[in-house]
Amino acid sequence: MRHITVLNSKGGCGKSTIATNLAVYFALEGAQVVLADFDPQRSCLDWLETRPASCAPITGVAAYNDGLRGVPRGTDIVIIDAPARCHGRELTDLVRRSEQFYASEILSVEHALLERLDEVKVITVSGPSSSGKTTTTKKIAEALGREGKRLLPINVDNYFYDLESHPRDPHGDYDFETPQALDMPFLNQQLGELLAGKSVDIPYYNFKTGKREGVTETLKLGPDDIVLIDCLHGLYEPMTSAVPPDKKFKVYIETLAQVKDATGRFIRWTDVRMLRRMVRDMQFRNYNPRQTLLHWYLVRRSELRYIVSRLKHADIVINSFMPSELPLMKRRLGHLFPQFVQELADDADRTDATDRASRVVALFDAIPDFDGEPFIPSDSLLREFIGGSSYTY
Repeated sequence: MRHITVLNSKGGCGKSTIATNLAVYFALEGAQVVLADFDPQRSCLDWLETRPASCAPITGVAAYNDGLRGVPRGTDIVIIDAPARCHGRELTDLVRRSEQFYASEILSVEHALLERLDEVKVITVSGPSSSGKTTTTKKIAEALGREGKRLLPINVDNYFYDLESHPRDPHGDYDFETPQALDMPFLNQQLGELLAGKSVDIPYYNFKTGKREGVTETLKLGPDDIVLIDCLHGLYEPMTSAVPPDKKFKVYIETLAQVKDATGRFIRWTDVRMLRRMVRDMQFRNYNPRQTLLHWYLVRRSELRYIVSRLKHADIVINSFMPSELPLMKRRLGHLFPQFVQELADDADRTDATDRASRVVALFDAIPDFDGEPFIPSDSLLREFIGGSSYTY
């Protein structure tokens, strides 16, 4: 299910016109479309009532009363017409409601899996860096757990080689983005042992020391269990070569943002994820934001080579972008980027980092400054990055 929100703090700027035209476009393309009207003035719903029955069908939802509870199962596209004066706490509340969209994405995965539960033994949740794979893995585990299935999550980060054996880039930075940074022979050995009914000791990787240290947990796969893998390179075949194709179900997740900056250009999904990773690495992985920025060209190179090129092999795609994250990231990181641009301006070897930093400065300049962090739910995907999650990562 795809979700598009049309919002602006001013009334009379044409939000409802854009929302209705988007709904018509997708309906004519054959999609099952919902037009959710959060504005009590009911402009979109009134328009739907006058629309001829012979037109491509669009379902209207009075979201100003009941939120998104009325969105029917099987919907492909939800177009949200937000009310005027939507800012600050009101905007945060609206975005929190949009967390339901992400929940519906998880529900879509659950429904697709139910059709193959008799054969699937390994689920991979993959996607580029900081797309939200770990939280998605946990939520899929919860969803299928409610269906009576026991899921055994495996975090592939624990299979990184020790730093002394780790690949490096030309600048001497450790390259965590390439599949070759992972001990794939050992991972496949343990997957094969799990499928054979043996017990395996899952390693523990300490990012602060750069070494595998001890055991995270001991796992054994029962007849009704499913291995659930949080994996950057889940669509990379050598990653799970020990598992027969018919026993795998592959989920792909990405920040499919449909937001334009002040110049009218769509913001880059990779920049959104870079901001997430900066905040996360600063708190949990002993990495400062400047290091993340300088390292990001490796991230993007690896994504294009090993991840995006294999997207066609995914069984289902999840959108993890949330509009609320941009002002949150601005509050956390906004003061750093002008300094990055200034420091890197004359470094010919760091043009990629300079360009990215300049884009983020322009993006943050166009974003309202408000503190919506206290209103983010404790089980939100965003908590994976900003902290305060009810999950243990």
